[in-house]
Amino acid sequence: MDEKRDDLKKEGLKDSLEGKADQLKGKIKHGVGDVTGDKDLQIKGKIDEMKGKVKDAFGKVERKIDESSKKFSDSDPDRSRDDDL
Repeated sequence: MDEKRDDLKKEGLKDSLEGKADQLKGKIKHGVGDVTGDKDLQIKGKIDEMKGKVKDAFGKVERKIDESSKKFSDSDPDRSRDDDL
């Protein structure tokens, strides 16, 4: 179970970082679209920002699940961690 937990935590961090990168990419595209008057680029930038926010939120949820499952498994030392598998 610890290996799966580590994977979930790593995936959550990875998803959050990718989401932040997409948000930044989207802000840059949107800004360039503003400066150049390119409406398509502005729209693509906003879409990238929204996708990034969703991916970042998903990563946060993954890390929260990891944290909660750790608290749950640590709270009952008699319970086997693999009971639910």
